[in-house]
Amino acid sequence: MMQESHSSSSAIQERNISTLKKDKETDESVEEKDDFKSDIRLKIDGLSQVVATHYNKLEEKGLKERNMSRIVYMRNFNNWIKSIFLSKFIGQIREESADDIKIIALDMCCGKGGDLMKWQKANIRHLICADIAETSISQCKERYEHLKKRGRIFSAEFVVADCTKTKLKQHLEVPEKKLDIVSCQFAFHYCFESLSQAETMIRNVSDVLRKGGYFIATIPDANKILICKKYDLELVYNKSFEELYEIGVKDRENRSLLFRMKALEMYPAVHGSNLSSSNEEEYCHVGEDSKERNTSSVKTMSKSEWEAICKFIYGICIQKSNMMTTSELARSTSRTNDISLLFSSIS
Repeated sequence: MMQESHSSSSAIQERNISTLKKDKETDESVEEKDDFKSDIRLKIDGLSQVVATHYNKLEEKGLKERNMSRIVYMRNFNNWIKSIFLSKFIGQIREESADDIKIIALDMCCGKGGDLMKWQKANIRHLICADIAETSISQCKERYEHLKKRGRIFSAEFVVADCTKTKLKQHLEVPEKKLDIVSCQFAFHYCFESLSQAETMIRNVSDVLRKGGYFIATIPDANKILICKKYDLELVYNKSFEELYEIGVKDRENRSLLFRMKALEMYPAVHGSNLSSSNEEEYCHVGEDSKERNTSSVKTMSKSEWEAICKFIYGICIQKSNMMTTSELARSTSRTNDISLLFSSIS
């Protein structure tokens, strides 16, 4: 009896082990299929969905937490560069316009709306905010409504779209409206995943810009960006962030803004605060600077941050041509020929 019980128990254990093995094989098979499907989706969607998912998962952090970031001075410096860069071309648009122009702008790949206050300061009339991430657009709307409650601000519309794969103007409230300026900050490089995506992005810029309008962008390396002449866009301005900094600090107002935005850190660190880097070699350049200025403390940036920002990031401006496009020229020539034929027949 004991032997029968033992045999029965062994049989049950073997069945359980066999079941577990089959379950494991099934799970592994499902995982492999899921991985395969993910690979297929990645090949179909490219990196666009990866980018959208990444930004949709990012949580909104308050100002206090952002100020505790290791790269807070780098972020502030980038914001300062964007401020003076945007201001330069907004001013240029106004100088080139005979009337008191009411500027209409597009913030392409706007993210959570980090540049909304810059647009407010620029005193524009209307802003289109477009981004691939729905969560980012939602947070951008919230920021806009908050600014709206605090005072007068431009009108705005918000678009969730992949500007590298879809015709953007189809998503706009007034698709035929032409814009004065398009801005794409620290995001233009995403379109160079493929030639078709790059062309779609550039076509979108060209489609919405008026003749003579400007497209400004910050990118990793301007020398590797191919601007397509067939979309009537011409590179008119190309400066590294180091060059933009050297130009910007010559202006008293820009220099004051640099300090107000806390884009540089104090070295040595003031009591109760820490430097961005604990490596003293990151600040070896400060000694020479402080000797030249005959001061014991200097506003500066770590060597690594300075190189990352100023050596490898560029601010570019592309202008929509004022000349007739090939198709416009063809239509114009056709009309001229029609008129010539008409007069010939009358005479």
